Amino acid sequence: MQNIFLAIIFAFLFNACASMGDIEKLDNLYFQNNDISTSYNYSLKYSDDDFLWAFQSGILGLQNNDLSQSIELLDKSEAFFESVNAQNGFNIALKTLASILVSNGMFEYSGNLYEAVFINHYKALAYIMLEDYAKARVEFNRANDRQRRSRDFFANKIDEINTTIQQNKTEYSNKVSDLNMSALSSTADSIIMQHYSNLDRFRAYDGYVNPFIAYVSGIFFLTQNDFDKANDLLKQAYAISQKSEIIEDLEILESRKNRSSGDKNNTQSYTWILLEDGRIPKKDEISIDLPLFFLNKNTLFFNIALPKLDGGKVFHNNYFIESKKYANLMQNVESRVESSTYSHSTQNIQSSAESNIETSTYFYTHSKAQFNGFEINNLESIISNEFSIELPYIVLTSIISSSYKAYLQNLLGEKLGILGSIGGAIFSKATSNADTRSSRILPLRFIIFRIKNQKNDFSIYGDNKLIYNFSLNEACNHLCLNTDNIIYLRILQNNTISLTHSIRRKK
Repeated sequence: MQNIFLAIIFAFLFNACASMGDIEKLDNLYFQNNDISTSYNYSLKYSDDDFLWAFQSGILGLQNNDLSQSIELLDKSEAFFESVNAQNGFNIALKTLASILVSNGMFEYSGNLYEAVFINHYKALAYIMLEDYAKARVEFNRANDRQRRSRDFFANKIDEINTTIQQNKTEYSNKVSDLNMSALSSTADSIIMQHYSNLDRFRAYDGYVNPFIAYVSGIFFLTQNDFDKANDLLKQAYAISQKSEIIEDLEILESRKNRSSGDKNNTQSYTWILLEDGRIPKKDEISIDLPLFFLNKNTLFFNIALPKLDGGKVFHNNYFIESKKYANLMQNVESRVESSTYSHSTQNIQSSAESNIETSTYFYTHSKAQFNGFEINNLESIISNEFSIELPYIVLTSIISSSYKAYLQNLLGEKLGILGSIGGAIFSKATSNADTRSSRILPLRFIIFRIKNQKNDFSIYGDNKLIYNFSLNEACNHLCLNTDNIIYLRILQNNTISLTHSIRRKK
């Protein structure tokens, strides 16, 4: 009994000392108020705490054009990620009675692989904007190296989870000898089947590689005349996404190889627009009542809290580019899109079982060769895959943790009467929360436009709403006509964040 009270005291102290920013507040500042500066300043207050806040602060620093600080913050988030994962994070949980008693949300956030890949991706973008192409090259290489190692990473992670589950089943059985562990295991399986069946449709997704990362990396290496590396990355992006538009990038690559081999007549430049839309799937808490089976046939009901992914949120379904030169043409062709414009359809699949399928169609002025755009990835697939790997661990450990608290509450009631029962109930309520932490400010969808440079003014629309203007001319008033350009756009509901860069031509 003394050990039980010591564990309870430890758990309360651990809970009280845990300092964490309010993720919902950041969510509201960023998505509801569209207040990027205040969002950045708020997240900075917690950027020394753990990976999550350093990572989000780094992204917000990039979007606030605080490029050097953004890189420092992303470096810090990378150090957090490497440190926590080097500790073998899954084996931290449930090793002692005290860790069984507290919520996993009280432990340091370890991060997900898809988040770690974005660390290097966004650092690379920041270095591009600073015109430090050598360091951008390093970060793109590191981002793609993380993705190449994903197969081994997740194979090890699955083995680690299974080992940890078995170890904690044994440890828990030893501590609570009068509980029926086989019944608890069966309960865990039924919960997964009943509440998470929608994850099955993502199991066919090939691996955990984000084709957007490979594509943007390939385009960067293309602009740097590193044709072999660009070729490998663009082919990888095509193999995963099956987007035929990437073949046109490969044709540009071949054309530039010919130029570098002596065909000086081919000096055509392009502008690539990297458009991020929507809100990433977030975790909500669901509550489930379960029976606790004792070997003496007594049954006690208790409650567990589990995380569940929503489907994310799309801000604009349809995007198109309009140039002033062809404005009247655009108005005319929209009514006869089948015969006069290039269109591409994509699907946004919502996570809930009841969701319907939305079709998004992108329209481009003029011809396919000059204006091109496509949705290369939706993060829901990758996030759901990673989540499904951890799910058996999450469910079983939640059952173990909550059932142990219910068992202790029952035991305290027997030993101390009503005061023991009340104290146990208060403690159980205070520590039985699902760990719903994850990055909130990442987008849901990644949409690519490529424009063959011409002297003109351009407008980008989302669902017929103007979201961004840019121009190409010799004077480089906005972007340069005779160089390749990168436009980064983060689309919010009522705001557009933009960064632009005209890439210095490599001799």
